Amino acid sequence: MKSGNIRGLTGRYKTLLLLFLITAAAFTAYVPDSMPNVINAVRDCNANGNDSQDDTDALKQAVSNDEIRFCYIPNGIYHVNDRLLCGTEKFSRRKIHGQSRDGVIIKLQDNCPGFQDTANPKAVLSFEGGFPDQNFQNYVQDLTIDIGRGNPGAVGIMFQTVNYGAVYNVTIKSTDANWRGYIGLGLIWGNIGPAMIKNVEVDGFEYATMTRNGLNLMIFEDVVFKNQRKQVVATQQGLPLIFRRLTSENSVPVFYGRGFLGFIDCNFLGGSPTSYCIKRDWDIDGLYLRNVTFEGYGKTIDFDERPDILEKKIMEFCSDTVRSIFPSQKSMLQLPVEEFPDLSSIGWNTAADTRNFDPEPNEGTEVSLQQIIDDGYETILITSQQHIHSPVIVRNKVRRIVGVGGAPRLMTWYDVKTGAEPMFRIEDGQSDTVVFENLEFGGLDGGNEYVFEHASTRTLVLKDVGGNEYRNTVSGGKVFMQNVSMSTMQFHGQQAWLRQINPEKDYNPKILNDGGSLWIFGIKTEDEGTIIKTVNHGKTEVIGSMFYIGQHTVPNQPCFWNEESQFSACCIEIRGHYDIYVHEKRDGVLGNFTPYAQFYSGHTANVQAMTLPDSFLNTNPTVRLSRKNGQIRYTPGNMANCMLRIYSPLGAVVSSCRIDDLSRCVFPFVAIASGAYILHIKADADGAVAKGVVVK
Repeated sequence: MKSGNIRGLTGRYKTLLLLFLITAAAFTAYVPDSMPNVINAVRDCNANGNDSQDDTDALKQAVSNDEIRFCYIPNGIYHVNDRLLCGTEKFSRRKIHGQSRDGVIIKLQDNCPGFQDTANPKAVLSFEGGFPDQNFQNYVQDLTIDIGRGNPGAVGIMFQTVNYGAVYNVTIKSTDANWRGYIGLGLIWGNIGPAMIKNVEVDGFEYATMTRNGLNLMIFEDVVFKNQRKQVVATQQGLPLIFRRLTSENSVPVFYGRGFLGFIDCNFLGGSPTSYCIKRDWDIDGLYLRNVTFEGYGKTIDFDERPDILEKKIMEFCSDTVRSIFPSQKSMLQLPVEEFPDLSSIGWNTAADTRNFDPEPNEGTEVSLQQIIDDGYETILITSQQHIHSPVIVRNKVRRIVGVGGAPRLMTWYDVKTGAEPMFRIEDGQSDTVVFENLEFGGLDGGNEYVFEHASTRTLVLKDVGGNEYRNTVSGGKVFMQNVSMSTMQFHGQQAWLRQINPEKDYNPKILNDGGSLWIFGIKTEDEGTIIKTVNHGKTEVIGSMFYIGQHTVPNQPCFWNEESQFSACCIEIRGHYDIYVHEKRDGVLGNFTPYAQFYSGHTANVQAMTLPDSFLNTNPTVRLSRKNGQIRYTPGNMANCMLRIYSPLGAVVSSCRIDDLSRCVFPFVAIASGAYILHIKADADGAVAKGVVVK
């Protein structure tokens, strides 16, 4: 044990904190038994977890407490025979946290009454309660749900959250011989999202996951779905779903339904020669694929009113026209993606616990936090609401500041509406990376608090964080955000990778990229104002969105602003209307794109000159291809729209997109090696085809 004293703002000394050493092994989930704002299912509710005793009542008590909403479940096998409802009246800010994914198993009784009817499905772990639009910040992580045998109406987890929340490191499985069960991960109760589903495996069930409502947005990364019985992913009312690194091991179709859908770096394995992998009505919603492999399916994509796609490897595919103001690549920007840091590698080493600090009147917690940082502690545990009077300088050895419990709030007493002073200023220190995790920031006066000033090139990681404003004052460095609700963000000359973000409030713009590289994988917003502004030769790529501005029109403010920079956006959903969709300036020339577009390209990155050999074959005389200024151009004749595909010599699709005006198009040869390729153009109106060989 270690204790210390600190001088307060008034000059008086007082005992400050109980500080203790914690090893990584004893602190796996940063919820030691002594934490006062955590319910331990074994210690506090008498759950057994010994693979013989029924633990239904004990776990019900643990997950439903409305006062302490962080439930920690130690390793063990817990048998249940009924639904575990996460709340009685309060269904927000819930965290169900197991000690380890493979060590915590919640197992449903075999042939359990109440779990037999697929027309009336019932979940093992459920968030079905409260007012869905206000159920913020719910989490499930580090555990396994096993629905046992003979439970065809069972849902593994019925998850619900809004604005931000996540399912992390979870296995949901059926141990039935025929993999019976209804839905592994149910997303069908109320409006849901945005939320992050990461490192999740679903084994068995009729469906791996199903959505029912049209709001808001779900982001999946590093998920495995296997042994589904009917379909892998199902939607009923068009909720946008974006997947990165989904592996499906199934003979049934991966998807049939409505909604914006994106698949990036995915593998669909197994398949059936008599089945399609993806089935869509082309005229309803957008479909985007990039670097997707299909094995075993008779059809890759089955369209009701368009020619089917049979190729087994698709480098890029856009289901609708890629729109532009100026001549641009008819493809997305495809920025390099750096993976979210492995926080387990950072370790805990020494940690300081703030729970025993009781500030005197007019004193702020920043005194204690600053002293802990300056005393050389690497981890700071925030266990209760803290009050900040003046900026906390993040320096010295500190590596992570973590909230323990249901996202403790750090509140500011002082007026920061002018943005003069931040709550935290990240300066240079001994660690290359600083992490803020599981925290919520607010102003006691309801003001627009300025939370983070990034005054260093050190890498900053924000995970499961809610607040108002981020900006950097030192150019360079890297930023990672995952599952973050931050009202406005400014990036000046940085590299930033954002996964599942929720900038709200009427800021203009909500996000600024000033000369940096910005990759956004899932964004939901509310209120008016320009969403993203990119200037000074910045690069911005957006994959998946839900922009909710209500049922009205936003005048004079573009949704996107791209000024002398590179920009692309795909799978874009807007509820409401912008008079100007994209405002763009290129080489001093201004332009506005007014109609809504699912796919937009405002970039010329990686444009490669291509040549046509004399042996070019033109199978329809109304289609003419020519060389001009190092680009291939074509005269469409009587064709208004067409589909462009570029094949490798072995027949794999290298790139694919819809194009309405190839006379202004530079073909999408992004990120492919030099060599010969087959170009194929097919018109919608009369099926006219032009094809030939192009050389990069």
